[in-house]
Amino acid sequence: MALTGSCGKTTTKELITHILSGSYRVLANPGNFNNEIGLPLSLLNITREHDVAVLELGMNHPG
Repeated sequence: MALTGSCGKTTTKELITHILSGSYRVLANPGNFNNEIGLPLSLLNITREHDVAVLELGMNHPG
């Protein structure tokens, strides 16, 4: 699941991660690792042990 927007991304990511963690093995990018460096680093941590990934995507310009 990917989340983006102008404000509230980290809070929403943490809330969704908390809710899904009750039933699934969830990977979420730490803090606000949501840029062109942090997001790929988070994706490298996905393993077969995860059922779902909840990722925050930062945007700094349209398009």
